[in-house]
Amino acid sequence: MSNRRLPVPRAQGHGAVCPTQSEGMRSGRHTVDLVVVAGAMGLSAGQLNGVLGPVASINQVALAGLYFVGLLLLALNWHHAVPVAARGAPLWLLLGYLFLSIAWSGFPTHTFLRSLALLCATLFGLYAAIRLNDRDVIACTAVGLCAMLVVSLLFAVFFPSHGLMQAPHEGALRGIFSQKNTLARAAVWSTIALVILRPATRAGRGLRVLGLAISILSLLWASSRTGLVVLVLLLLILAFSRSLAGRTRLAAVPAALVAVVIAAVLGYAVVTNRSALLELIGRDVTLTGRTLIWVRVAELIRLRPLLGYGYGGFWHGWDGPSWSVWALGIWNPNDSHNGFLDLVLDLGLVGLVVFGCVLAHAALKAIGRLRQSSELSAAWPLIVLTGFVLYNITESAILRPTNIMWLLFCTALFGCYRSRRCAAGTEPLTHSRHPLRSTNAS
Repeated sequence: MSNRRLPVPRAQGHGAVCPTQSEGMRSGRHTVDLVVVAGAMGLSAGQLNGVLGPVASINQVALAGLYFVGLLLLALNWHHAVPVAARGAPLWLLLGYLFLSIAWSGFPTHTFLRSLALLCATLFGLYAAIRLNDRDVIACTAVGLCAMLVVSLLFAVFFPSHGLMQAPHEGALRGIFSQKNTLARAAVWSTIALVILRPATRAGRGLRVLGLAISILSLLWASSRTGLVVLVLLLLILAFSRSLAGRTRLAAVPAALVAVVIAAVLGYAVVTNRSALLELIGRDVTLTGRTLIWVRVAELIRLRPLLGYGYGGFWHGWDGPSWSVWALGIWNPNDSHNGFLDLVLDLGLVGLVVFGCVLAHAALKAIGRLRQSSELSAAWPLIVLTGFVLYNITESAILRPTNIMWLLFCTALFGCYRSRRCAAGTEPLTHSRHPLRSTNAS
């Protein structure tokens, strides 16, 4: 018998791995991306119930940890991130202006730290956009928020004295959140995400139905009329967006004109019948004191209209300019309950113009993304932008680093830029199969 050894195949290049190992590594990295993004969506859903004590602080620490992991993974994929980030010039201009506002802020250290936190949150949105496709982001949103809703329902069942609101909203569900409207916002976005998803497997379809049931039950139990109105409007816009899907610019003109006419008619009807409509949804004309705050805030804006009070330089209770609002005696708010007013308070009219450019740029990209694809998931960026604007009428979510609205906004915006790269021939970075994955290919 010959003692000659059989030839051993040599690896092609240093550290080469077999195709199975390579595919397994990609699948593992993608699973990490899904877990990190879903966790961030859930933890950023809103402020937690005060009775949870240190859990509320742990929530913020955990969210900061996920942001840190996302930034590390973003750094490892910088060559994919740079081309996408370069297309978001208006957004980076706005972030630079935040740091510049340190110069005239009455609380410069606070302004710097908040600006840094917002930069991290924005970069996390960039990370999510380059590592996951649209359907993965939507699935992560649904999973993260549904998890928070399930915990909230269990909390309300076993600890009703803390999981349910007291007077004047006695019995309304708030779960682990600080108030019912925060829970309702999570329920609205989980519902929208699940409506858009089209799972390929039977298990996925079953989970989708269960998630929709949990989301709708939570929204109804929360008795949030604002949440119901926003959900209906977003569903109508989702239905209308299908008329723009896959259309050329010329073909989209008639649909756009019809939308403008309908919006004008509805706007006129709302303005002329606002008192009756507010009574219909159970709200007083002052929107639970919000309009009184808005009037006072508008007066304070006139004192520093151009540059504002610096990012995060206004709302500091009795120690900051906000003492004038607290002196009204309505309650002691930490924001104006209107994102656009808070934006002008922080950054003045200059900041409002810059953010207007960011929003307009994002809207154009979202509409362009919708025209390039006939898939339902292509409507997600436009739905996110619309919901972002609607919620900032009675809430303050603009430039809020730990608010899910800002995270959704950034992820959707950068997702539009990434989609352009895919349309130009660049393949998505990762592929995977999971229960809620859409039937359409990436």
